[in-house]
Amino acid sequence: MTLGVSKLLRKINNKEVMFVFDLDSMQLKNRLENLPDIYVKMHQSLESIPKEDRNQLIRLKSEEILASHLHHFFKKGATLWIAKLDQKIVGICWTLIGGFNGFYSMPMTSRDAIYLSVEVFPEFRGQAIASAMRLLVYSQLRQCGVSRVYAKVHSKDTSSLKSIAKTGNQQIGSVRTFTIFNRYVTIWG
Repeated sequence: MTLGVSKLLRKINNKEVMFVFDLDSMQLKNRLENLPDIYVKMHQSLESIPKEDRNQLIRLKSEEILASHLHHFFKKGATLWIAKLDQKIVGICWTLIGGFNGFYSMPMTSRDAIYLSVEVFPEFRGQAIASAMRLLVYSQLRQCGVSRVYAKVHSKDTSSLKSIAKTGNQQIGSVRTFTIFNRYVTIWG
């Protein structure tokens, strides 16, 4: 089997579970009860991240990995969210209003956002940080006029599947999405 065919099969078999959270109808405030007392701050450019936070992220991820990650998502117009407990960074995630060029396994509108590339740092895993971070970001997105937030979780990532379901996200299906010649192809089911 050629390398190209092998890569294509791997992409086609990369199954994710897609979720939606309807910000217009879901209550967020009572869902935050009994979750860690963290706060989140949004950043829309590298320059908006305070030097102290950049240094903490470099220690957590390495400078090369961090630079590549930040460049990749900021270039696409995404927003970085940094979650902190006291002054310590506990996790990060990204959102992108309107999806990638109006798409995220299905067409997106300017009132839709995607929630992606979530990372809770090892010292803080298993403490409901991901749930708290997600709900705090959703609350701020609602204030920005977003109606729905979509997220995908790899079908084998059981801890993330449990976490996202606990925060009231509704599963809408399983998808396999990949690009061929700069065009998105999505297989549902």
